[in-house]
Amino acid sequence: MSTRLPITVKSPTKGAQSRSLRQPHQPAGRTPTLPYFACRGASTRQRGVALVMVLTIVVLVAVASVAFFAAISLERQSSAAYANSGEARLAADSAVNLVMGQIREATEQTNSVWTSQPGLLRTFSAGGTPGDVYKLYSSSSLRMSASSFNPANDVPTGWASNSAAYVDLNRPTSSRSGGITRLTYPILDPRASGKVEGFDISNWSHNGTNSLPMPVAWMYVAKNGNLTTWDNLDPDNPPIARIAFWTDDETSKININTASEGNFWDIPRTSMGMQTWDAGVRGAKSCYNLAISQPAQREYQSYPGHPATTSLSPVLWKYFKAASPSMTRHNNGTSGSFPETLYAMLPRTSGNGSMGGTVPLNITHVALPAKTQRLFSSVDELAFLPPTSGNSTADRVANPLFPRDTIEETRFFLTAYNRAPELNLFNLPRVTIW
Repeated sequence: MSTRLPITVKSPTKGAQSRSLRQPHQPAGRTPTLPYFACRGASTRQRGVALVMVLTIVVLVAVASVAFFAAISLERQSSAAYANSGEARLAADSAVNLVMGQIREATEQTNSVWTSQPGLLRTFSAGGTPGDVYKLYSSSSLRMSASSFNPANDVPTGWASNSAAYVDLNRPTSSRSGGITRLTYPILDPRASGKVEGFDISNWSHNGTNSLPMPVAWMYVAKNGNLTTWDNLDPDNPPIARIAFWTDDETSKININTASEGNFWDIPRTSMGMQTWDAGVRGAKSCYNLAISQPAQREYQSYPGHPATTSLSPVLWKYFKAASPSMTRHNNGTSGSFPETLYAMLPRTSGNGSMGGTVPLNITHVALPAKTQRLFSSVDELAFLPPTSGNSTADRVANPLFPRDTIEETRFFLTAYNRAPELNLFNLPRVTIW
């Protein structure tokens, strides 16, 4: 059903009478009407709305398409990054497996003994003749005879200019905190030279930028999975990754969970006629002094053969002395000495008692308390003093004797976790009874 609209048109002449328009097919006397399709204003508006709707849909489709392609590109990048991380992880695992194979081959030989050190394993015959050397760092030759082994031949003089063949694993990283630039060495901090007993670097000076280089060879992983060095790369078998590694020996370090500061004590067997107690000179105690200054119960650092008799002073003494100039290295019967200060920090070693044989035994002596603090999980925990209460989750206070620099410099010599073989160098059980 259509609607017809009456239309009245005025004459453009001023004062003229209005007249009606009549469609040709309408009789005279009826008001003329126009059909629906003749409403051109409404049709124009509808076409404008349709155009806006079409443009909106086109824009939405374009935005959705761009978002879709962006998501595909991001997904592709994520997949590529994951694949690259997987390849890097496999390359790192290959280094670990290579070292494990070296250790297994060196330690499972019959009629031979072996010794370990950081970065190296040595084998010896039953008669003591040097056998082979097994390198635990990346090199062009991982195994060679002891007679031909010379560490200086592993890396040429101009290795630093050939970054494709060699890399420095001990290259320090710098960080700035509190206006101070600090250098952190990944393996060995050369600033410990002269502070740790037995560690010294000849012809070396530290000016804040030099480092103690530890160069090793890059080992390239070829496309077919073989390992090779830079000099032996094959253009038909291109490399897809490269690895460089150096293996530390935790059993060569001092364990901060078991070691402390050992004190000599033994069962007195003879009398030398000395009838008065005298602390005297350390190491020159008479049997009389050993009798009257016996260790208290749980004074493990004075039990012959106990792991607590292993001393930490070769590594820590000079650092403690620098932080506390009035501290004495040996026990002098006071709580301010190096041993007693150290015992208070350790999780299982108690101080006091005979204080290293400087306090005579009397009826007032009681057993030392059994310390039940949890063991250190890493060397970094030395930066905090042990909790004052039995709650290991209590707020930890910074240890003034172990600032950050001290921990970084002694990290190479200390460990919180190590395992040693149950047999000694002569394949005999390593058992000590005390």
